[in-house]
Amino acid sequence: MPGWWERVEKALDLVAGVRNPPAAGGGEGPPENVARGLLGSFEAKMTGILVSALHEAFNRDAARLAAEREQAEHERRRAELALQLEMARQRAEREATRLREVGALALVVWLASLLFVTVHPLEGTAGRIILGLAWGCLTAALAAVFVGYRRVRDAAQHVPKSLDEP
Repeated sequence: MPGWWERVEKALDLVAGVRNPPAAGGGEGPPENVARGLLGSFEAKMTGILVSALHEAFNRDAARLAAEREQAEHERRRAELALQLEMARQRAEREATRLREVGALALVVWLASLLFVTVHPLEGTAGRIILGLAWGCLTAALAAVFVGYRRVRDAAQHVPKSLDEP
């Protein structure tokens, strides 16, 4: 079966719609309209279908990428909000702890001064005035601590515990 490769090339040329080059004997291949006839229109239709399918696939990929970008932006904003909420909660806890410590210190100093008065009674007027002023200041400090602690607690209750709460 000599010349089988030439036959394959001719078949490929017909399918591709390419005009065969002139043969060495001076004869021409099939006319151009015959080569582009039925196979040419089929090829054009298939090309159009392929182009539209590729266009649709690219549009679908672009929409998917846009949705992924939007989701990533949403997650980033959610993480920032969670970080801000956690920082607010930690600030409230630190402030409440500081106020408790100040209150405990004021109470200890007040009790120590009460113990000092019972062990060493004051005989002079100046000592009693100083002790009365110290007790007044310590009582005011305790009152300020309680008011501050209540304000911090009320502010901390308005901070949502999680992102799902309003």
